[in-house]
Amino acid sequence: MNSRIELLDLSLFNCWIIFLKPNQDDAKDRKLQDICYEQSIFGMGWPLNDETIIGSIDECNEQKYINGYRRELKRKKELGERIDDIDKEIEKLTKALNYYKQIKSNDYILMRALNGHYYIGKVQSEKAYYLHSMIANDPLNELSWGCKVNSWHEIEDEEKVPSEIRGVFSQRHQSTIRAINGGDNVRLKMLIKSLYDCIVNNDNVIPMPKISYTKDNFASCLDYKQLEDLVYLYIKDILATEEGNEYIMLPSSCKTNQQKYEFRFIRGKNDDVTCQVKNKKELDLELYRNDPHFRTIYAFCGKWNEEQAKREKEKYEETNIIVILPSELYETLMKYKWLFNNEFCTFNQGYFSIEDLQQRLKNNDAFVEKKGQRFPKLEKILSNKEKIGYSCTEEGYVIFSNRNLFYAPETGKLTKSAHFADTEKENELCELILNKLNG
Repeated sequence: MNSRIELLDLSLFNCWIIFLKPNQDDAKDRKLQDICYEQSIFGMGWPLNDETIIGSIDECNEQKYINGYRRELKRKKELGERIDDIDKEIEKLTKALNYYKQIKSNDYILMRALNGHYYIGKVQSEKAYYLHSMIANDPLNELSWGCKVNSWHEIEDEEKVPSEIRGVFSQRHQSTIRAINGGDNVRLKMLIKSLYDCIVNNDNVIPMPKISYTKDNFASCLDYKQLEDLVYLYIKDILATEEGNEYIMLPSSCKTNQQKYEFRFIRGKNDDVTCQVKNKKELDLELYRNDPHFRTIYAFCGKWNEEQAKREKEKYEETNIIVILPSELYETLMKYKWLFNNEFCTFNQGYFSIEDLQQRLKNNDAFVEKKGQRFPKLEKILSNKEKIGYSCTEEGYVIFSNRNLFYAPETGKLTKSAHFADTEKENELCELILNKLNG
């Protein structure tokens, strides 16, 4: 194990996921996406045909733009166009505009087009600018503010995209733009940066560390197919210990006649075994209670932590449902880890576990645990008037004085995921924490 902890600074760049569908019309949006790909640009909707709104987003009279678009919506509504809620539309516009104001050079942009391909690029323009051309029949007139990227890098095979990123795009409701910065987004931010470096194959960049599988994050790091495979391996090993085992696994049997299950193990009448696996969705076990078709129904839910899974296991122990604990499935993952290594995730690299770090913190007088209390103010910490406050989260992180500064066992580093103070003070705090931890 590496006894020294280093800094991973993710505040140097931001990541954004965009959805380029301003028309809600597939034919128009496909044409617009093609043009954006060819011209290496992207942008938001809510266009306003006003020659006075030009240039950088910093020069934009925001209130004039918003009021102008509100008048445009009222005009369209009076002409019979269906517009349900003008205030709600303005609210969405304002949120998107505020995000576009934050985009800067060298940020990373990821989108998925209607052709199912992913596109990733690095922002080239210093700030967003007005794309609307006001030229008749120009598809760019469907956009307002946007940016230029160095180039779009197309990813046709979605298997090359980390499963956690694919999960974001599979959600039913999508915003025009989503910020992947700070706090709980650290894995997504790392994965987007790693994906770009992998696709571009740039040897001159400092690579992101691979995310290490832990008992707290492995279900999120695997896609639903991989998680089903892992549960299969877990069940297979259990059934192999039974006397007279002659089970045969039928991988597609439940996809047609019993769709609420994943697959079946069979060996005789009324002796079938099956499972249900949920990756990022809740699992309602009442739907499976005492199903007479199966001797045993194994269940695993990626959203349940160890304690929640234990409660569900106890609740259903008198039924034919067996809940698989995260710790149990993690043991199977470690047994078959050669099947699950990839370009973005890896296994134990000698990082400190949360338990190891907590012990180190408790033995160090420079730190004080804060449970449900406010952290000491940064100025008081830096002036040695207060100890460095920390707290432990359910996600397995140790937070230091701010949600955007934490130790993550999956990276083995003190991680600054976004700015939270003056840069000089941030650096001073990080240096202080590392000196105390490594001293």
